[in-house]
Amino acid sequence: MAQSQINAVAYVRVSSPDHEKNEDVIASQRKLIDDYATRNGLKIAKQVVDSGKFTELELGPNFVEMMKATDPNFDRIIISSFDRVTRSPKVLQAVMHLLNNNNCKLVSVTESHSS
Repeated sequence: MAQSQINAVAYVRVSSPDHEKNEDVIASQRKLIDDYATRNGLKIAKQVVDSGKFTELELGPNFVEMMKATDPNFDRIIISSFDRVTRSPKVLQAVMHLLNNNNCKLVSVTESHSS
């Protein structure tokens, strides 16, 4: 029996609106994510982008909406690094816990720990 391909979302965050205009910043994160997906047999179903500086305790608004949606068509959110979500270890742990409860994993392509 053939194993079905796992769908994932690519999440990219840039720290300022100026970076969003600079396609290289988004493209470099996306390349890391795409390379990881290819190596691991994952299909990127969509890309979600946030821009702006957030406090340590804030999440990007598009990330929050993505978490609320809990789309059954994907079970992974792939990021270039955990600091793209938050710089707070406690907030990151809470995010990973919520995603796990919804059968979704948060995967960093540059760091070894994932949910």
